[in-house]
Amino acid sequence: MLAASLYKASLLFYIVCFVLNWQVNPKNTSPLFRDSVRIESFDSVSVSKNVKTDSLQSEFSKANQQAFSNYKPYIDLFSALLTPLIAIIATYIAFQQWQTNRLKLRHDRYERRLVIFKATMKFIAIPVQTATFQQEDLYEFQRETSESYFLFNDDVREFIDELYSNAVDLHRINLSLHRNSNLAEEERKQIVIQNGELLKWFGRQFEISRKVFGKYLRILE
Repeated sequence: MLAASLYKASLLFYIVCFVLNWQVNPKNTSPLFRDSVRIESFDSVSVSKNVKTDSLQSEFSKANQQAFSNYKPYIDLFSALLTPLIAIIATYIAFQQWQTNRLKLRHDRYERRLVIFKATMKFIAIPVQTATFQQEDLYEFQRETSESYFLFNDDVREFIDELYSNAVDLHRINLSLHRNSNLAEEERKQIVIQNGELLKWFGRQFEISRKVFGKYLRILE
């Protein structure tokens, strides 16, 4: 009991001394207290900075609102013009695409027409070189000019048909001359004359074919 009383009395003595010492010298406080004081001081500075930041943000917001109000008529005008401007740009792009497709179609059509013209010129040159046509020449010419119905007007198609018809006649005449050895002299003479006339006719078709095809293949600057 005595020891406990002494322990309590000494503890009370230390407490009284600590209190008296703090009242005499407040700076001589515990580290925990000093840390709490510094934290409170930092919090007060942070609050002050936050207040200043809020004030700056408020002023900046007011400035933005003022600038927006100054430029609002221009923004409204631009917004009103944006829709027709987009429509004009879309129309221009569509027109350019149409022009490109149109030029591509013309180029493709020209290339296909040129193939038929070259096949026609090659066909005309056959009797000039060999004085006749073979059956294979007739088949090939028909195949190479089959698209002429869709790529040219009637004048070219009629010209090609005439070429083919006279080529068939020339082929038939040559077969008659070579296979019928029993022909009468007068009949053979008539066939030879027809053969010569057809050969002359094919010789004139080079220039005529250029005129017939010219208006479809002429490239103007």
